[in-house]
Amino acid sequence: MPANMSTIAFDGRDYRIVSAKIFASIGDPYWCDTYNHGKGKPISWSIRFETESDDKELAPPNIDFEGIQITGRNWHDLRGYESHWSDPINSETGERYGMTYVYDHQLIRKGNVQISARDGVRFHVNASGQNEEGQHFAIDAPAEFAGIYVNGSEPDTDETIRDRLLTYIDDDNLTGTPFRLNHTYDSGVQMGQSFYRPANQ
Repeated sequence: MPANMSTIAFDGRDYRIVSAKIFASIGDPYWCDTYNHGKGKPISWSIRFETESDDKELAPPNIDFEGIQITGRNWHDLRGYESHWSDPINSETGERYGMTYVYDHQLIRKGNVQISARDGVRFHVNASGQNEEGQHFAIDAPAEFAGIYVNGSEPDTDETIRDRLLTYIDDDNLTGTPFRLNHTYDSGVQMGQSFYRPANQ
């Protein structure tokens, strides 16, 4: 795997990467049906880069890539993913490809992202693009697979949460936390989640 290049080039300046994570989320069917017109149930993968700067006059950028689709049944299959786009919204899914954040959020209107070599839970990410304000960025750095959030609500159990995960991905090399209800929707229905982190890398 290439050496860790710990900076992001953004709008003509370099910023240190302080966090680089790959994660996924599976929507709570109740929330999706009640508040989101039935959308958001399938697994959705994201990559998030957060940066910092020594210059107190500069707001460090964060860059998120969203709606990543992998066809395999193992998180190892992230390796080899590649996407290019010239419109900020995926016409097939209706979801955005990604966003940058400095002082406000900007859609990434054109860009590309590739996930290449894997070393344990670390994948190498090459990406570049331009946001709505015309700011360019380039990334050549590792990102760590953190895990998968499986969201649920009453009357979900550990078993129904795991079944939902297995709809999209095998759990042979994942270990999950017990499902716990810890918040409440406006409707009064309680919500919660399990988090499946990598195991047996």
